[in-house]
Amino acid sequence: MAEIEQAPIEGEDFGGGWVQLGGKKYKLAPLNFKALRNGLAEKISKLQDMQRGAIPTPEQFGMICEVVAASVRRNYPSLDDAFVEDRLDIGNFNSVFAAVLSATSLPVKEGDPVSGEIRP
Repeated sequence: MAEIEQAPIEGEDFGGGWVQLGGKKYKLAPLNFKALRNGLAEKISKLQDMQRGAIPTPEQFGMICEVVAASVRRNYPSLDDAFVEDRLDIGNFNSVFAAVLSATSLPVKEGDPVSGEIRP
């Protein structure tokens, strides 16, 4: 099996953990205070309150994309929400969202619908 290529960081490296989005691995950075103050903290809280096993609503899918895109953009400023939305799917959104929470040092509640293992 071929090793999955890591996308090179664009500019400053804000740290974080690597996750696969599409055919490459991207380094998801911690969310900054600006993003959290501008509504992402509230959205993360709402997402963590989702019912276990529930399929996210279109609004919740949008919130997940926003949170992940804010993390991606810290290390890859040229990538936009559409890039993230095209690469998130039912198979990976749990682990990708959990990776953002972990990188940001926010608790990943066990049993939450939007939590999962972080893949190195």
